Amino acid sequence: MATMVERRVVRYIPLALVMIIIFVETYDFSLASVRRPSGLEVRATSGAASIRNKNELEQLQINGSHAVDASAKRKPLLLRDIVDSEFQSVNAGTDIQFLADFGIVGHPKTGTTTLMRWLRQHEEIAMPMHEVHGLTFGKVAKFATEMYEQLAENKRFIGYKAPNDLSTPKPRELLRKYFPQTKLIVGLRHPVHCFESLYNFNRRNSRNKMPSAETLIGDRMPPHLLYHAHLAALGKTNLTDPLEAALVRPYMPMSAMQLSLIGVASSASVNDPDILELRDPTYVPPRMENQVFLYDVSQPFDSNVERNDQFRRDLGTFLGLSKPLDRLLRRRSSSNLHYEIDICDVRFVELRKELVQLGQAASTWLLNYFLPLPDVTVSSPEHMKELIMSWRNDPCVKN
Repeated sequence: MATMVERRVVRYIPLALVMIIIFVETYDFSLASVRRPSGLEVRATSGAASIRNKNELEQLQINGSHAVDASAKRKPLLLRDIVDSEFQSVNAGTDIQFLADFGIVGHPKTGTTTLMRWLRQHEEIAMPMHEVHGLTFGKVAKFATEMYEQLAENKRFIGYKAPNDLSTPKPRELLRKYFPQTKLIVGLRHPVHCFESLYNFNRRNSRNKMPSAETLIGDRMPPHLLYHAHLAALGKTNLTDPLEAALVRPYMPMSAMQLSLIGVASSASVNDPDILELRDPTYVPPRMENQVFLYDVSQPFDSNVERNDQFRRDLGTFLGLSKPLDRLLRRRSSSNLHYEIDICDVRFVELRKELVQLGQAASTWLLNYFLPLPDVTVSSPEHMKELIMSWRNDPCVKN
């Protein structure tokens, strides 16, 4: 009986082999057939959806042309074709624009984490689940290596979150040099509310003792709140105009205290090119071509259904999505509600006055100089203008 079974098994082995060969030839196990719209093809030799180390990264091959020039000659790219063997620098002449279609680059405490989690749920978007700080600290090779992993997901668009990248010169310089087509998403918030949220967050999470909130005025004000100075540093407006300069210039040079808060050594020379635009009030930054989408922290959760739907459509259009973004579920109460400080307390009157003064300058500049630009997008423009104009008033004072 056993012999008869063995004979039947042997008889069907050739047929099984033929069927396996036919199946392999007609079905591509690789990811090479899944193409990004930029013309990039991705092939993961291991077929894994995630990459755990540099050796696995080097197994991920990319057959593609430059996103800018669709007619460019295709050639296979390994990670070592993009960065050097020590993962310290990008190889000369290598175009890495395809690694970042968009970035959430500002500002802290404006809902950037919520936005990141929301966008990465979309079927056309690949994003790391955490902040990517390569550009923040001037390490473009590290940034490229981390973003390279996202190619394994075979999504149409790749994005990242780094909410301090708009606040300092180095990441802006690297965006200008390597990622001129990366679309920038920038969150805004009333300066008074943002200060409170930022201070309470840092008070709970910092290992160092925080200074008293009421002392953080003048040249000690957190630089993360200087929205219009950061946006002006994109070089999209005419900072030589005296009227515009009067709104922006007083907030562009930073004190040693402010420099230290954004990671720049207070001992750095005024001639250091990394901080020149921060310390030199006559500096005119070169223009950045990146498109910008501005939003207010309240817009993703707007209770007005029509405006909420419009926000999802406008952001999806800005990113180039072919399928709509899902509606965001109402956010849970922030832990910041367990106040370290209540910004409306009477002891913060002077602090609020200075924050409102900042808001007045920032709102005037945004409304008159930045929002009208053709490469700047906002959703529900009239409502957005109302939100920005509210910065001119103290939210703790009821009219």
